[in-house]
Amino acid sequence: MKQIDVEVSATISMKYDPESKEFKAALESYRDAIEDGASEEDMLRQIAWYITAFGTENMIEGIGYVSVDGEKKGDPENWCGVDIENSLNINDTPDFSTAII
Repeated sequence: MKQIDVEVSATISMKYDPESKEFKAALESYRDAIEDGASEEDMLRQIAWYITAFGTENMIEGIGYVSVDGEKKGDPENWCGVDIENSLNINDTPDFSTAII
């Protein structure tokens, strides 16, 4: 029996203003709901993981909705202050690269 390991990766570019009320509210909500003491980077990693697994149309638990190339997804009142830029294909999913390791 053969075995192979394949590394799958994608780069997701995010723009945000850490001083915006939306971003601050999302980070506070994330800390309350998911991980007390989480950093901005922790929340941004969660966003990247979530949209890779589930897309951009759903609300991210404890965070809210993202926007994609300036277009807010879901309920604009629950926008988390993070915009995904030039990172997703026509299906709103990232393009992955693969490598045999």
